[in-house]
Amino acid sequence: LPTDGIYTVLLQPLNGSTGSTNLVISGEQSGTVALGIPASLVLPTPGQEDFLTFSGTAGQMINAWLVNSTFGGCFPISITVISPSGAKLGSGSPCDSSAGGITGLTLPVTGTYTIIVEPNNGQTGTTNLILSGEITGAITPGVSTPVTFNFPGQEALLTFFGGTGQVTGLKISGINF
Repeated sequence: LPTDGIYTVLLQPLNGSTGSTNLVISGEQSGTVALGIPASLVLPTPGQEDFLTFSGTAGQMINAWLVNSTFGGCFPISITVISPSGAKLGSGSPCDSSAGGITGLTLPVTGTYTIIVEPNNGQTGTTNLILSGEITGAITPGVSTPVTFNFPGQEALLTFFGGTGQVTGLKISGINF
């Protein structure tokens, strides 16, 4: 709201309908989140949203996932990342209570970003937000390179040098997910 004061809500049933309804005014929750540190979110009021900020660097790749939600059904909650300029960078909505979100989002500028977590259809419940970065590194041909994924939605971007005309194969072993 722009200023302190009294505000008015206008309800107008369509087509001259009669009946009753219930209203709940809910305030937003705010806080901060850091890479690799899960944030527990409690949204007990219909229509309530959580606004969490984090510091990001231009070119940084992030993943923002919701896990262990108590919200039911398909697409019960949505997550949106907003840039420092206010532009929407990405959004996602898990189709069940296990996990889902935004993967591999590249931040365009250095600054403070906002993640909005919003239950859909007036749902209430709890969830955990995990903000993680990408795993990066180099692969040396002929040498086994271990990769450990510590967070849901995390990706690995590994590079190697290849020469013109070189025949290359990739073997993945020791899979433990």
